[in-house]
Amino acid sequence: MLKTWAPWMAMASGAVALFFLVAQFVGPAPPKHVVIGGGAAGGAYAMAAEELAEALRGVGVTVDVIETAGSADNIARLHATDTTRVDIALVQTGLAPEAAGESAGIETLGALFPEAIWLFARRTAPGPDMQALRGLTVAIGAPGSGARVLAEALLRDNGMDPAGMALLPMGGQQAVAALRE
Repeated sequence: MLKTWAPWMAMASGAVALFFLVAQFVGPAPPKHVVIGGGAAGGAYAMAAEELAEALRGVGVTVDVIETAGSADNIARLHATDTTRVDIALVQTGLAPEAAGESAGIETLGALFPEAIWLFARRTAPGPDMQALRGLTVAIGAPGSGARVLAEALLRDNGMDPAGMALLPMGGQQAVAALRE
C-alpha cells in the first residue's frame, strides 16, 4: 500500500515546495480598487487624476477619485491611517520633502507633466527679484496646496519670513482675479 502512495506523496511534497519557492519571487496581485487623491475641483491635478482613473478602469480596476486641498493634503492622505487615506496621489514636483519631512513608505512613480513655478506681478510692482515682494500682498496658494508649501520655501530661501508678510490663501483663478482688481 505504501508503494502506491509514495509517488503521490512525492508529487504533493514537490508541489508544495515549488509553491513556496515561487512565492518568494512573485509579489501580491495588484489591487482591484484604489482611491486617488487629485486636487482642487477644476484644477490640473483633478483633471489628471480623472485621466489616470479612466486608464485604470480600462484594465479592470475600480477607482474613486477624491477632491483634496492639493499636494500637501495628498501627502498627508498617503500617510493617513483613517478613512481619509488614499492609495495614489498626485503631488507637485519637488514637494514631498517640504510637505512631509521624511516620506517613509512613499515612492515617486514618475512625472506626469512638467511644472514650472510662475511669479506674476502687476506692472507697477518694483523690480524683478524676490526681494521686491517685501511689503506687498502676495497670493501663495490655498492651505494644503503644493503651491503654498513651495511659495513659502521660495520666500524663506530668499531671506524673507512668510510669517511677517501679507499672504493671501488663494491660488489659481481666484488669484488671477484678485491680481486684475
